[in-house]
Amino acid sequence: MPTYAFSNAWIPNKIVIEMESRNCIDFLWGEGDERKGLHLIVWDIVCNPKERGGLGIRSLINWRDALLGKQIMKILKEEENLWSKVVIQIQSAEC
Repeated sequence: MPTYAFSNAWIPNKIVIEMESRNCIDFLWGEGDERKGLHLIVWDIVCNPKERGGLGIRSLINWRDALLGKQIMKILKEEENLWSKVVIQIQSAEC
């Protein structure tokens, strides 16, 4: 799982979907270069919590957004942190 990359940079949706397809979906349904797996359920339902009928597998797009949101909150709450100062300085220079 690319947790570090997701928490420090915004990865485009197209790349995240490709990562999800190659790693999670292909593994779960047994797909590969030579074989084609049978999709019995939609991926969005698989990503639902077990209580709502899913398998509880995380969607990488939601995971990326959650990790970036956590970093944003940290920057906003801890303004004296060195990383916060750097990001705020870069943002003010761009405006």
